[in-house]
Amino acid sequence: MMNKQNPQRRLFFSMMVLLLSLWMYYKASINLVDLKEYSETISIYSSTATIDETKIQKILQNNKTFSDSVDLVIWNEFEGESVTNPRLFRNETTGILIASGQINLLFGEDVKLMEMDKEGGVISKGLAEKLFGDTRVVGKEFMYQQKTYSVRQVLTNVKENLVVIRPQINSDKRLNTITAMKPNSVISPNTLKSKLSNRYELNGELTEFNLLTGLLTLYLYIPLIYVTFDMLRLGNVIIEDFDYTKQEYLPMQGLLKVFLWALVIGVWSYFLNRNNSISSDYIPSQWSDFDFFMRLGSEKIEALKDFVRMPKRYFEMCYLNYTRQVLIYNFLAIQFLKWSFKLQRSVQKKTAIKLIK
Repeated sequence: MMNKQNPQRRLFFSMMVLLLSLWMYYKASINLVDLKEYSETISIYSSTATIDETKIQKILQNNKTFSDSVDLVIWNEFEGESVTNPRLFRNETTGILIASGQINLLFGEDVKLMEMDKEGGVISKGLAEKLFGDTRVVGKEFMYQQKTYSVRQVLTNVKENLVVIRPQINSDKRLNTITAMKPNSVISPNTLKSKLSNRYELNGELTEFNLLTGLLTLYLYIPLIYVTFDMLRLGNVIIEDFDYTKQEYLPMQGLLKVFLWALVIGVWSYFLNRNNSISSDYIPSQWSDFDFFMRLGSEKIEALKDFVRMPKRYFEMCYLNYTRQVLIYNFLAIQFLKWSFKLQRSVQKKTAIKLIK
């Protein structure tokens, strides 16, 4: 048990806790940077599926003719569908993802399914084991809606049951989501959405990650402010509160102050340098537009609701995973900083009592 009468030991322990909190904060910041890499896509989602095969081909063909074309995929996922292995008489319930365009935007690996391949399908590793009893099933056949498909690839990083196929001619399945990769970080999500909607007469709400990313960035300011005051408080504890006549202090007080200030400036500079991008969608075109932020709030609340409702694929799941890590690491950073504060206050009280005696 720590000796409560030893301020130097408690001070050393508070410094260790402070370093631990800085490490937690660093991890949260790194995860925020990684998170932003998965926020380079936007989705135009409609709860009513209206995109048929004819419109799909029109969108894809027209997209190739534009000089500023974007990488995009048109898709929908249907849950609770049934697929069959006719040879083994096995039947499994699975999700069916029907997609046209660059399917790679939905997964973390290269999907080997040609655009015009209506006879092939890609299945997840888990479904392959259940349906065929093995994962080496490329070339084997399964049936969906009385049509036979040949397995082109097994997705190794998809855990749930899933089949990926291309849209079929005369099918009653309609698609409801367009996911597009932003061509650069300058163009805003609303601008890209407007461009796609105008070109292809799309209906649906914009589902993008800028709002949540912005809120997480603000959340990371909390421990940053704690860190600033904590390091300055630590400097006061070390430099001012010890009895120098008994040499109960660290030497070179002036250099220590410079070091602490440099550390504070370094942390702030690092954070602002990596998290300073603000979309133009969040800045009113006219400062006299006082209702701008009310409208923006309503739009983003609806966008978040759509994000909850829409099916999630690789980019969305990675984004949610990094969001969870940012929340956890940042929460731990705040708790460790509070603990460090508490220890430093106890050092100040004990040292004051000692000096009085």
